[in-house]
Amino acid sequence: MNIWEKGIVLLILLAIGLLGCAPQAEFIKLRDDLDTVNRKQNQLQQRMEVVEGYLKDRTTTSQKGQQDLHRIIADLGVKIDQLSTDIQLIQGKLEENNHRISELAQRLDDQAYKIKELSAKVAAAEGKPSASEKAAAPPAPQEKGKTGQNPSDVYNRAYQDYVNGNYDLALTGFQAYLTEFPDATLASNAQYWIGECYYGKGEYKKAIEALDKVSVNYPKSEKIAASLLKAGFAYLELKDKAKAKTYLKKVVDQFPNTKEASLAKGKLGTIK
Repeated sequence: MNIWEKGIVLLILLAIGLLGCAPQAEFIKLRDDLDTVNRKQNQLQQRMEVVEGYLKDRTTTSQKGQQDLHRIIADLGVKIDQLSTDIQLIQGKLEENNHRISELAQRLDDQAYKIKELSAKVAAAEGKPSASEKAAAPPAPQEKGKTGQNPSDVYNRAYQDYVNGNYDLALTGFQAYLTEFPDATLASNAQYWIGECYYGKGEYKKAIEALDKVSVNYPKSEKIAASLLKAGFAYLELKDKAKAKTYLKKVVDQFPNTKEASLAKGKLGTIK
């Protein structure tokens, strides 16, 4: 029972006690006082209802605001997830493009050598030295292997198989080339392309083993930078970032100002 209700009861009891003896004027005054108390109680009740309504509105507004905030945060989370996915896709495409650029660069190197070789043959047929051989003695004719095949023919067939994506045939061809012509001019190139064949097949450990042989067996080869770069890519495919960084840094440090160093720097920038 609140204070107003207690007051009402006391007034009623007092009124009842005095009814028998109080004059009519006092009864009227008590009734007026009771009406006043009731009126004040109603006013307070109305105020309480207003306050309750206000608090309810504030709570509802607050809840709605929280719901809106949660929805905005959820939307942002979805957008951030989508952005992360887009970034991963872009990084994947960049890595794929880097692989293709590296592979294309190696193919161009081989094509340049073939052009030089063809130029030498044409010059020899005409009885003139080629531009790159004016100061050098004419090359000795290529020796045929045990099977009677010309080394250029064996190499070119294997290389063409690689270009066509026939990695198993290319592997067989390059391995046969190294067996038949271990000291040939393109021996280190053949060793490099063996690594590329394994890489193309997704056999990254074998690719690394083959690529490492380039620098070990052919320390003066022009393919060392490319072999280190590709081995670094292979380690990335194996999720070994530490090894990948080691190989890529070797390319940057040992072969600065080369296309391989540029690719290695770009790749290092994406490794976290």
